[in-house]
Amino acid sequence: MNFKQNLTVLFWLYRQKAKADGKAPIYARITIDGKYTEISTGKKVNPASWTAGRGNSPKRSEVGASDRQNWG
Repeated sequence: MNFKQNLTVLFWLYRQKAKADGKAPIYARITIDGKYTEISTGKKVNPASWTAGRGNSPKRSEVGASDRQNWG
């Protein structure tokens, strides 16, 4: 029995689904042993604030005060 599994989580900006206000939804791609699924996080951010070099995290100033409590 093999219990070792590979798990990766990648957050990415779905720019093609940007709304009229310019904000695009943040999606998560969860991969376990090569099988993946993509889900929306329910959060949106301005693409200009998306910093891929920092692990694909938005600038904290772009996240609303109520969201900051949930993001830690």
